[in-house]
Amino acid sequence: MKKSIFCLSSFLFLLAFTLFLISGCSKSEDSETADGTAAETAGKETVSAAVGETAGPVKPAELDKAVEAHIQKIQAENQEIANAEAPQQMTYFFIRALQMENEEAVLGMLTQDAYREMKRLQGETGQKGIPCPDFIKTSEVMLGNVQYLSDENDEEKIVGAHVGTIWKVPSENGFLEENIAWVFRFEEETWLIAGMLSIVDPKYPPILINFENMEDTEEQAKLWQEEVERIDAGIVSPEDAAEAPAEENAPAEETAAENAETAEGTETAEGTETANGPKAEIPGELPGELPGALSDELPAELPAEL
Repeated sequence: MKKSIFCLSSFLFLLAFTLFLISGCSKSEDSETADGTAAETAGKETVSAAVGETAGPVKPAELDKAVEAHIQKIQAENQEIANAEAPQQMTYFFIRALQMENEEAVLGMLTQDAYREMKRLQGETGQKGIPCPDFIKTSEVMLGNVQYLSDENDEEKIVGAHVGTIWKVPSENGFLEENIAWVFRFEEETWLIAGMLSIVDPKYPPILINFENMEDTEEQAKLWQEEVERIDAGIVSPEDAAEAPAEENAPAEETAAENAETAEGTETAEGTETANGPKAEIPGELPGELPGALSDELPAELPAEL
């Protein structure tokens, strides 16, 4: 049941992150000063366009300054991050901003649509600040590969990227290892966060937390939970049931040969794939609205402890 445990932990990790972003509590009730009241009023400046318009709050220039100051501080802490690719650097800066509860830097590193969505949610929940739960602060994080996405009408134009991260999350039994990919758009001449995704089960599409549409994410969370409970209970899906007869009716000699081949490994152009398969990569398909295809070539993994 190792597989089902992985699925369940991945779901809980992503769901916890979603709830953290949607409904985090305020840092302190004692901060309800005149300034705090003004901040709350500003936080409730959500999408208030007239009927037929799609405009919403635009990120103020002050956020760009906050991001710049945050980046300079983090670069001073870890000079090696300068050797990483730009999307990897922004992933590192974003996670550090979360850990440091730097609201201005976090909001400043979101896409314009994600910023509008977060301001809407802050207005609805009355949230002030971006409190960081313990599992974010205490997890060990390693940066992984970058996969760039091209415009569907112009392969030479890069419009987005996925950046892999491996999280070692403390648990009662030690650590749970979670593979999370961060979704970026190349917007306003920089790399900005649009969401995050992970594979719950290789047979199913990656699950996406779309920072640009959190209402859709909440709906998906319900479906994810149903799917995880099905996997954890060992219930066979229709797809698995359709494949089962062919496997069960296979001749004994074929089954034995396949088992032997699996045990020894299968030779491929890239080497030998063992019974456990090749190392998992960031999914090749991106749910949501970000267009483009993944690059065939990936750089080597870049370890970077946070």
